[in-house]
Amino acid sequence: MQMNIFILLVLALFTSVAKSADSDGKEFVFTFMTYQDTFGVISANAIVIPTSKDSICTFKYTRFSDNQTVSIQKTAIYGKTNEIILDTKEVLFVPNYVEKEIKDFAATDFRIFVSCTEEVKLIARLNDPFYGLGDLYLIHSTANAGKKYTFSIPTIQRDGIKGFAAIMPLTFEKSITVTTIVYVNGIIYSNETIQYDTKFGEEQHYISLYPQINMSSYNTSISISATSNFLVSFMSPDATTGDGDCRGRFGLDCDDDITTAMMMPLVEKDCNARLSRPDQRMISNDFTTRVYISPPAVSDDCDELFAMTYFDQANNVDGFQEIITPIGSSTIELDGRLDIFSSTSSGVMPVYRFGSIHEGGDITYALGHFIHYIPSIDEWVTGKTQFFTLAKGCSIELYADVIGSDLNLVKLDGKALSTFAYTSTYLNYFNKRYGHFIVPVGGYGLHTIENGGRYVMYVICTAVNSPYDGQGYLTGFSKRRS
Repeated sequence: MQMNIFILLVLALFTSVAKSADSDGKEFVFTFMTYQDTFGVISANAIVIPTSKDSICTFKYTRFSDNQTVSIQKTAIYGKTNEIILDTKEVLFVPNYVEKEIKDFAATDFRIFVSCTEEVKLIARLNDPFYGLGDLYLIHSTANAGKKYTFSIPTIQRDGIKGFAAIMPLTFEKSITVTTIVYVNGIIYSNETIQYDTKFGEEQHYISLYPQINMSSYNTSISISATSNFLVSFMSPDATTGDGDCRGRFGLDCDDDITTAMMMPLVEKDCNARLSRPDQRMISNDFTTRVYISPPAVSDDCDELFAMTYFDQANNVDGFQEIITPIGSSTIELDGRLDIFSSTSSGVMPVYRFGSIHEGGDITYALGHFIHYIPSIDEWVTGKTQFFTLAKGCSIELYADVIGSDLNLVKLDGKALSTFAYTSTYLNYFNKRYGHFIVPVGGYGLHTIENGGRYVMYVICTAVNSPYDGQGYLTGFSKRRS
């Protein structure tokens, strides 16, 4: 009885107001990228979710048609759905590529700067009903920018373009020097350093990834470092569960899907320094094909081996030892595993989910894909989170600690989560119990989750523009406190 009263008090304390995550903010830089030019059909919109009060947001960008500056103001109402419709022909960036090359391109400034008077959550929504593709992805505030990014590139359906990395400097006042190194099967494939102006309206740079490799399956990763803080948006136009995997149901179609994500910068540390508190993360196989693991950032002369232990339900005591490569090529497959829990003291290591809508329980076959960051347990949020869903086909995927797993106390749109249809599993690692819940959520627009525990949540939507268009995004994360 006393414990229930305590939990109720905790819930009341943390859910009385919306507690913004560190991914929320007042300043943002992002871009819309697509592979195919279907103007007139495709849409590129921004969903603005104020965390506590109405906010006036200014969108500033360079118009593609004539290189002129455009600045528009929109008022986002707290507690309401605020989907900002942008002029697709002027904001949608269609990158180029050269076959069999890793190439740096300069292009009309593709950055979209957003400045708000109050803290907001910002989500990008791209829809292409002509090709039956699209994506939803969380836009990180500029407080989450960094000087180095290293990450693995998703698998694609055939020999072709692996993806595009848009480099988005924050400053207007000085030049930036950027070094890009691309690795194929663990070997340096290209290494280039460029310097250019970061002023608003000046040409900005992106990288196209199309390595000349005479094999259907190969690993590609990229490292981008710069002299000042920047953000990275990555887009893969033809992501599938595996390279050369053509088992799709639509003739010769491999059920590829466009995937877009804002990447996380590497976290710096001293060579051989250990974390006082391990970096721990978890994910289920319900919407996951594999995870990609990035290393910590160390000096060039550091030869430390970055060790990680990961566990699954069949081996949740000793686990499996993994050496994480410094080039961002490490992966863990979820095929044959219900879930994984990773732990490392070698440094903070960003982990990404290659998400998939699995068909009939077969994790190797999927209809739709997405990519997003998997926050560590120390980056989970608490309190109220407002989030956006489409009219149908969406669910929330919730991971929570023991307090946040009492569904009688967790509220969805003002009602106890226990009153909704849901599926649940419980994960037991390191003598702790975590809940994993999947809850269908209907109705276009804004919804609210209230949770007095610590949790992380994703929105997953199936068959959005076609049977093989999956969309999903992380609703927010906090920063790890040392």
